[in-house]
Amino acid sequence: MPLIRSILLVGAAELFFVPSRIVFNEAVEITKIFSIAGDNEFCFVNAVLQKIYNYYEIKNLFRN
Repeated sequence: MPLIRSILLVGAAELFFVPSRIVFNEAVEITKIFSIAGDNEFCFVNAVLQKIYNYYEIKNLFRN
């Protein structure tokens, strides 16, 4: 779980500087590499990053 937390932390920070679809893809691919076969942690990572992205958009935290 510390690895997933680290991936989420980096992904949340990257959302300010990198297009969101790239952040989602990289985080999911990294999670797939380090997760146990048959584990669906990548779905969790994708969902959490999507929620964070939606929160940033609602709060208008992205610079134009």
